[in-house]
Amino acid sequence: MIIVWGSSGRSSVDIHNFTAITIFFYLLLYGMKTGIAEEIFFRGFIAKKLIKILGFSKGNVVQAVVFALPHFVIRGSASTADIIVRIINAFLLGYTFGYIMDRKCNGSIIPVMISHILINMISSLILFIIL
Repeated sequence: MIIVWGSSGRSSVDIHNFTAITIFFYLLLYGMKTGIAEEIFFRGFIAKKLIKILGFSKGNVVQAVVFALPHFVIRGSASTADIIVRIINAFLLGYTFGYIMDRKCNGSIIPVMISHILINMISSLILFIIL
């Protein structure tokens, strides 16, 4: 089963009988939905404002913390260690995306948006394979 998180909450979709192309487009849609929205909000809005106000070093750390916070939501019976790993992972990803956006891509969020989409697709595919 692959877990889908939407505006209506958590739902499960059994995709084990889907064709490969259906699974690909399902993963692409899921990856795009969250990857695009999160990058517009976190890097396109929050990071740019904080970096402008606080400077790159402080602004990027703060936006990475803000990005990490909603990614540690307890889902089911997650252990404390699992929650800590999620927070650290999201913080490092947020910091890296902020660095790439500001220092390597002239403020463009497109490269980090594409990266975010791919990360979401790959992690969802791994969940599909495992579950």
